[in-house]
Amino acid sequence: MARGRFITIEGGEGAGKTTQVGLLVGALTRAGIMVRATREPGGSPGAEAIRRLLLEGEGERWDAVGEALLLVAARRDHVTRLIDWAFREFNNYRLFSPGDKVDDGDVWLGAETKVPLSVGRDLVVTLPRRARKDMKVTLEYDRPIPAPVEKGTTVGRVVVTVTDFPAVESPLVAAASVERMNTFGRIATLAGYLVWGQRR
Repeated sequence: MARGRFITIEGGEGAGKTTQVGLLVGALTRAGIMVRATREPGGSPGAEAIRRLLLEGEGERWDAVGEALLLVAARRDHVTRLIDWAFREFNNYRLFSPGDKVDDGDVWLGAETKVPLSVGRDLVVTLPRRARKDMKVTLEYDRPIPAPVEKGTTVGRVVVTVTDFPAVESPLVAAASVERMNTFGRIATLAGYLVWGQRR
């Protein structure tokens, strides 16, 4: 279990901060990491109200000291109502890393009857602590997996679902190679399948 990260992107007006934030949010979301984009001043109800005070109306309403005090008040509201809350209530949970065995998959016409399955990348979910008990992990792949199977081949996906949160996915990959069964073994297996409906 790991705490989240607070990432800031700095730059002058027109430097492309909004564009970079959008790209970063998209990349993290595709990686299965929950993201909340915010801004300063703003990001919380009180801070957004102060932002409107600063940006709307006559430009000379505030002197430098008054504007600085408003910015401090906005930051205070932003931190206490959003940032501190997020760090307090949410955690990142690392479920699997590449190489961890998630399950054993049945192999059809393979020299081995099973192949260990793992994830193609770190599977990390960001959840409120209270929601962790409702987390459900599902493996989706076609069974059995036909031989030969090459290590690292994607055979399906791992899906993590929690009510009211977007699903998080990771590729499900073969963690070992499995050769095809020899000719005699394949014939015997196919005969058994045709006669008794058994798969090996």
